[in-house]
Amino acid sequence: MKYLIYLIILTFLGLNIYLFIDSFYTKEIAFVDTIRVVKEYEGTRIVQKELDSKFSDEKAILSELNKRILDLQNKESSLNNEDTELLKKLKKAFQVQRQAYQEKIAERQDILMSGTINQINSYVKKYAIQNNIKLVLGSNYTGNIIYGNESIEITDEVIKYLNHNYSKSNAE
Repeated sequence: MKYLIYLIILTFLGLNIYLFIDSFYTKEIAFVDTIRVVKEYEGTRIVQKELDSKFSDEKAILSELNKRILDLQNKESSLNNEDTELLKKLKKAFQVQRQAYQEKIAERQDILMSGTINQINSYVKKYAIQNNIKLVLGSNYTGNIIYGNESIEITDEVIKYLNHNYSKSNAE
């Protein structure tokens, strides 16, 4: 009976030691460089292209208006009162139009990026489940992780996984 108790205790200790050692060799906790993930995710690139094309006309109008203002400013010393008033009106119009442009692009970018972030989070969750990772932390300039050993960094794998699944979902 005494030997049976010792055998059970030794078995229990051996199992705990095995599980403890095994946890060091499996990636139960990992981290990703969130800035790289967002930057290198194909979905982010598509969002940026969409923003660039959607607002290219307005950007061209602003650029042309700014060019006219600069031309007039270069000649400001020789402008008559009427042209000086025109310059003031152009400057005011440019500021109003630029502000509206910046607000529209920021609003659209927020909408598109929130969808992209949701996609990334969904794919990271799937990746973690498929690879038996219990916790994925984000590393970035805000200091969530100051240091992480490279053996638990999965940024490259996650980016490949994200882009593979993005391509697959867009092909369907």
